[in-house]
Amino acid sequence: MPLLTTQAGVFRAPAGSGYTGLGDIVSGALFYWGLRAYNAAKATAGADCIDIVDNAGSFTATLGVQSDGNLNVTVIKAGALAGSSLATWVSAHGTAYVHKVYDQIGSYHATSVAVGPELDMTLHGGKGGFKFTSGAALVTSATMTQAQPYSAATVAARTGSTAGNDGILGTDSAYPCLLAYDSGVDKLGLYLGSANVAINGVTEGTSHAVQWICNGTSTIVNFDGTDSGVNFSTSNPGAATITGSKLWMADRAGGGLTGRIAEICMWSGVTSYNSAIKANQKTWWGTP
Repeated sequence: MPLLTTQAGVFRAPAGSGYTGLGDIVSGALFYWGLRAYNAAKATAGADCIDIVDNAGSFTATLGVQSDGNLNVTVIKAGALAGSSLATWVSAHGTAYVHKVYDQIGSYHATSVAVGPELDMTLHGGKGGFKFTSGAALVTSATMTQAQPYSAATVAARTGSTAGNDGILGTDSAYPCLLAYDSGVDKLGLYLGSANVAINGVTEGTSHAVQWICNGTSTIVNFDGTDSGVNFSTSNPGAATITGSKLWMADRAGGGLTGRIAEICMWSGVTSYNSAIKANQKTWWGTP
């Protein structure tokens, strides 16, 4: 059955309120992927957000964000059935798969390597999410070179097997893998060139707001406002530089993720946890 809410799909902020995205809290990100606007300016501009495609790969359409920050599912920007709604598109072409996620900041657009994740607008209280099965990853054509420190924030959940390492954000050269779900139950894993460090207590099947600051022995991982409790000065994940690598969404940690991702944002130079980011993600996505 096509995945789409039965509601109109427009989720508006309260009258008189302004939209606040991650880029309004910490500006200057390296890239942003997500099913909302990176910041208020992108919301006002109606920035491109995603390209969807049917299972046969015959009908593609572009969806943007709208002024309240949400994905605009009322008016398709371009492509098949442009000007109509996402509901009309799904009725005509079936389940919407995500072929491309636009980097709303620069050139790190991520494109599916096979059949991409499903666009599931029933997730996160109707805000939507990328619903992945293993192998449905997306990858950039642009490459990144970035030394530590750098940081990132995501909202993600694993819903499949816990037997392997399942990537959330990875690099084309596999290391540093940045962040993944680790083998075993309720675990994240971080590998930055020296050792895989497990972060325990991250409940399976629940969308978590995760921030990770990659900074050698001063690394920090925080989920839902709780510090990981890992002493990274003794459990050092490494200080490797990302060197000329493509970026992967939901892969490159030993296996592809079966689960969901709502957004990923990455910054350079950030060295501390930001509680305002966590609060913003909790309010928007409904994380713990």
